[in-house]
Amino acid sequence: MLNNIFNEYPHEKTIICIQELCLPSKRSRAKGIPRPQNLFLLFRRNVSRGLYNANIACSVSASSRIASSMWKSLTSTEQMFWQKIFEIAKRKHINDYPKYNISKAQTESTQPSVFETKMNCLKVEIPTSTTKQL
Repeated sequence: MLNNIFNEYPHEKTIICIQELCLPSKRSRAKGIPRPQNLFLLFRRNVSRGLYNANIACSVSASSRIASSMWKSLTSTEQMFWQKIFEIAKRKHINDYPKYNISKAQTESTQPSVFETKMNCLKVEIPTSTTKQL
């Protein structure tokens, strides 16, 4: 599969070798099986390494913004190259973790959303009757 990518996209390069790029992060907070990396996460990870190698210190949010603007400027061929890398990473994840299944706990947060929290703060008791009873 890797040879196909190099033959199909001979001019495309990555900063991180593709084998390493397809591995889950070593600094994950997850205690169990890591979630598979999505297409943009793979691209952002590569961009972040490039920034690090160039001694450009920036936060995760800043590197994400940089990666986002870079992604928007990619040609369709370059995006297809990253799509192929994503497919390799996905297959590797399936092979490494055949019993992986997204559970309800992973898809639903146990904490209320920011919107729910703000709405709870705004709740005020509204009287049902506005006139005094005699």
